[in-house]
Amino acid sequence: MKVRNQTANIALMSTLNPEEYENVPDSYEPRPKGKGSKGTEPTKSSAAERQQIRDKRKENSQKEAEGKITGYIESKWGKLPDKEKAKKQERLVVWLNASAKDGFPEVYDEDIKMDAIRSGGHGGQNVNKVSTAVRLAHIPSGVSIRSEEERSQAQNRSVANKLLFEKLTELLETWNETSSEFRQQLLNP
Repeated sequence: MKVRNQTANIALMSTLNPEEYENVPDSYEPRPKGKGSKGTEPTKSSAAERQQIRDKRKENSQKEAEGKITGYIESKWGKLPDKEKAKKQERLVVWLNASAKDGFPEVYDEDIKMDAIRSGGHGGQNVNKVSTAVRLAHIPSGVSIRSEEERSQAQNRSVANKLLFEKLTELLETWNETSSEFRQQLLNP
C-alpha cells in the first residue's frame, strides 16, 4: 500500500509545474490553538463554557451517587414497614455523616456482628464439621460480607474485615458525592 502511495505522489509531482514548487512554504507552521480570534489565547466565553461543562458533570455525578444511595436503601430495607425503614435509614445517614467528617469509615467492634458458619463446596470432612466461613455485618450501614475462601476461621475473618472496610469506603465515597439537600431529605423523610 505504501508503494502505491509513493507511486501516486511521484506521478502527482511529475504533473506539477516548476512554478508551483516555489509557492510551497519551506517550514511548517502548526495551526493556532484555542477558539479566540487570534487563536493563541482562549476567550472568556470558552472558559465559561468549560466551567459550565464541569458544573454539569458534577451535577450528573451527584445525581448518579444519589441514585446509588437510594437504590442501596431500597434493596436493603425496601420491604420493611415504614417505621423500621425510617429508623435504619436514619442510623445509616448519621453514621455516614459522622464518617464523612473524618474522610474514612468509622468502624467499631461493637458495630460489627460476626457469624461463624459452615462453608460449602469441596473440602471433605473439614467443610462438613468445622465452621470456617465468616459473615460480618456492619449494623449501622447494613453492609454484610461473607468469606469462605480460606481453610481457617481466623484467615476468613481477616479477609472479611478487609472486604468490609473496602465496601464501607466505597459507600462513603458515594455519599460524599451527594448534595446536601439530598442528605437532609434522607434524614427527614
